[in-house]
Amino acid sequence: MVFDLSLLQLLSFEIGTDCNLKSAHDNCPINYIKRPKNKPTLTVEKICEAVHHANDLKFDGYVAFHHYNEPLMYIKQISQVIQKLPNNRFLLWSNGLLIPHIERLGYSLDMFDKIILTCYDEKNRDLLNRVKDRHRDVVINSAKMDERVEIYESKYENLVACKKVFLEIPIDHYGEVALCTHDWKNTYRLGNIIETSLYDVISSERYQNMLAMAKKIKLQPGAPDICRNCQFSYLTYNPKAEE
Repeated sequence: MVFDLSLLQLLSFEIGTDCNLKSAHDNCPINYIKRPKNKPTLTVEKICEAVHHANDLKFDGYVAFHHYNEPLMYIKQISQVIQKLPNNRFLLWSNGLLIPHIERLGYSLDMFDKIILTCYDEKNRDLLNRVKDRHRDVVINSAKMDERVEIYESKYENLVACKKVFLEIPIDHYGEVALCTHDWKNTYRLGNIIETSLYDVISSERYQNMLAMAKKIKLQPGAPDICRNCQFSYLTYNPKAEE
């Protein structure tokens, strides 16, 4: 039986590969990821197809457009996706600095049902607060610059099974379904929605085995290597975990 997506909170597509803060954010994986040449990338049509497959699997969470990119750089494509999926909910996760620009182009943030803005520099706080004052369901987080680039050198010993895989599915610009956003090298390949489909990836033996391991309390012998040294294990998941 295929695990349904009724508990999935976020289905996120890396709709583009650029970020307006990459030069100021040296440790972000966007500056280290090796991008393949001449490989098919996500299109509006492929994203919509994947969302339809997710809907068929009882998905009722948010569709988003971030991974290691800044989604507002691709507002035209995002708008096209949203127009084609009137029954889904959409989340914007952004640094927010391009909001004045996209509004001058005629786009409205009202297309998003929820907005999460990350404040990396306090000088931008007023801009983000003004967005919160004008729009519904806006959350502003403070954050330091990214440290995920060093995760593969971690010496931390993790013993618990992370539950993040039940709550979020990140998909990169080339259709690769990632284990999580920490595995930026995609060392644990789960499948590709361009080569096959989201339904095929979710129903595959590899993906289902990964979910079965994640339902346990303790990290399992077959768990991905990156999980063994990760200090960011997500432990909240509604169904009772198994010993």
